[in-house]
Amino acid sequence: ALGDVLTARASLESGQLVRPFALSIPSRWSYYMRVNAAGPAGEAAKAFAGWITAQLDDGARQ
Repeated sequence: ALGDVLTARASLESGQLVRPFALSIPSRWSYYMRVNAAGPAGEAAKAFAGWITAQLDDGARQ
């Protein structure tokens, strides 16, 4: 399987997935999120944006 450490971290830590090589290739792609805080789901969208950002920050620190 191919994947990135961010989304496969739990499976790597549990041993469900293993890294056969030490080589890592940096991605040239990024993830973006656009939130319309003034829209009908404004508070829910802001809450989700805060939650996902915290999850990604925690993952990046590990």
